[in-house]
Amino acid sequence: SAVAFLDISKAGKALGRAFLVTEKQFHDIHMQEGPGSHWYSEVVRLDDIAGIPAYTFTCVEEKTKEPIEKVSEAYIEVIRKGIREMHPDIPEKKIRAYIESCV
Repeated sequence: SAVAFLDISKAGKALGRAFLVTEKQFHDIHMQEGPGSHWYSEVVRLDDIAGIPAYTFTCVEEKTKEPIEKVSEAYIEVIRKGIREMHPDIPEKKIRAYIESCV
């Protein structure tokens, strides 16, 4: 199975899904996902969302991109639905093309 990372080595924007959580909840989620491991070792400050500070965690190590065929359809659907919730103005075809360009 595949996972998704935010590539912070490049400038630009990424589409995704945001959740409003407390600092403690964010820490708990990060702990569950494995901080300091080879998966989610880096906490990253993002642009504010509606005036609220935003953070994510990601992997800073170079990972090999998996071909789209190796990514489970269920995982792609979770990402697609999250982008759709945050960006309802983007046509479905463009969301699918964006996801395919990331793997």
